[in-house]
Amino acid sequence: MGRLRILALLPVVYCSSIVSLRAQDEQCRTSPEPQCQCACREVRSIASFAPRGTCRIIEPGGGACQLRWFDAARGNDEKLTDPNRAGATQRQFLDRVRSGSLSVRTRDTAYLRVDFLEEKVKSSDIKLPPEPTPLETAAAYLAIDPNKLEPEPLLISLLILLGPAVSGQAGDAVAAALVDYLANNPKMILARFQAEKPEVISDKAGSFEFVDMSARGCLELVVRGEKPVTLMVKSPRAVGRTRCRE
Repeated sequence: MGRLRILALLPVVYCSSIVSLRAQDEQCRTSPEPQCQCACREVRSIASFAPRGTCRIIEPGGGACQLRWFDAARGNDEKLTDPNRAGATQRQFLDRVRSGSLSVRTRDTAYLRVDFLEEKVKSSDIKLPPEPTPLETAAAYLAIDPNKLEPEPLLISLLILLGPAVSGQAGDAVAAALVDYLANNPKMILARFQAEKPEVISDKAGSFEFVDMSARGCLELVVRGEKPVTLMVKSPRAVGRTRCRE
């Protein structure tokens, strides 16, 4: 896979669960898309997803756990095993958002497409591997300087990274609430992603409450409903921090 470097992107989902998640060290797949997943052995509520890489799990005890990702990007000569299936989960999630099957209060969702995001990445002169997956495209967009990001492609990137994972682990109700929160506040989300240490804010939406602890290059949300769910996406601008506001 070539020389390892610190991962450019770390989407993490923490959710309450009765079933223990077993630690997975260096568990990655290449088909239908390059993606890695790992979870903590003792702290049963933490799972991480990444476009590609190697995961090292650090469990110091006392209920603490850290997932440390390392990544080697797919080379220009490395092709996907099954391009037709690659990224199907992320594309289907965006399709559901646009069709309204996930409750979205925004008027315009037509732009929530992977090809729109890919055009934005290419216009920023960032190299993508051949036939990039949605996860790779989202990771590439978040590698851009936060001051040069735009609200719409940032929203697409966050939905690609978090939407399917939240739907699968916490259910469609939480995923729909997340989509509503992000899609109805794209400019605010961008402003928080660009600021060094914006104030912690909370927002009540139906039976859910969102506590937003995001900061520059890092999204961190606590979704409080029947069970609390914490979501985090760290870009290269947040490398070196365990949590967004550190």
